[in-house]
Amino acid sequence: MDAYAAGLIDGEGYIGIVEASGYLSVRLKISMSDKGRPALDLMAKTYGGKVTDERPADDKTRATLVWRLSGSKASEVIRRVYPWLQVKREIARLALEYQEIIDTRAERRPNGHKAWTEEMRRTARIYRDRIKELNRRGPDPERRPLPPLKPLAIYRWGAWWEPDESLFGPVEFQGQFPMSGSMIDGHVYARPTPAPRTAGSACSSLLPTPTVDDSKNATGRISGQMQSLATAVVHGRKTATLT
Repeated sequence: MDAYAAGLIDGEGYIGIVEASGYLSVRLKISMSDKGRPALDLMAKTYGGKVTDERPADDKTRATLVWRLSGSKASEVIRRVYPWLQVKREIARLALEYQEIIDTRAERRPNGHKAWTEEMRRTARIYRDRIKELNRRGPDPERRPLPPLKPLAIYRWGAWWEPDESLFGPVEFQGQFPMSGSMIDGHVYARPTPAPRTAGSACSSLLPTPTVDDSKNATGRISGQMQSLATAVVHGRKTATLT
């Protein structure tokens, strides 16, 4: 049954982290037309949860039903089907990793409920955004060409990360940002030290010449004036040319 459930989850399912009652928890669900009711009922009978109406029928589509589980119950099912997952295997791995963090790091209040610190909420948002990125449908967003340089840090999932991952995954950036450089599509580059001029050589730079268009970011335009890299980093801008 676990192998069959993995096929359903890969094809018709969703694994994510959602907010409910102020907490972020793992969510597992499978949505199918009413023709798939026997399969959804089998999931509920085997793993728990309920089958409910998700969308009524209309002139063009059949009614849609959904089976769902949340929290540790959802994580337990994901753990059981994980060996057979193909399409959503990386998403499932992150969901299980997140559940383990909750189970091992969250302190318990006297009433037994988990105490969510600000650090725990920050971790939860990072995992939520990482999974959301993997769940995104449609073509990948168009990205600007990057310079042939190794960036200092990369902005993803609402935080800054080292350009190289460890054996255990992404590593948060702990260094200091320079006061000058460039940030292109969330990649921060220090301004390279110019080579001394020699006879017959022209001044060169590995970074592109700043243009007005470079000041665009995800939400609009940075003012046409140059500004410090630190200022852009604090505001989480993804693209900027900076002095």
